[in-house]
Amino acid sequence: LGCITHALLTYKALLGDGVFCAGWVAVHVDPDVLEVVRVQATLVSILGVPLLATLPFCPEADFARLAQTFANNPSVFD
Repeated sequence: LGCITHALLTYKALLGDGVFCAGWVAVHVDPDVLEVVRVQATLVSILGVPLLATLPFCPEADFARLAQTFANNPSVFD
């Protein structure tokens, strides 16, 4: 439930600041989260904006490299 609450509070903060949200990306930071598909479906339903991509859990994630990959390959969200 923590990730649902966190996403909802973040989304509401964005809306409160006048930021348009076109969608969201699920980033799996905990390999032990249960019912991932159900959590994502719940968030799509609650937020009313589409899930654009899902990034799997990766304990050795190099976030700078990931950001560069996405910047250089916008089709990753297709």
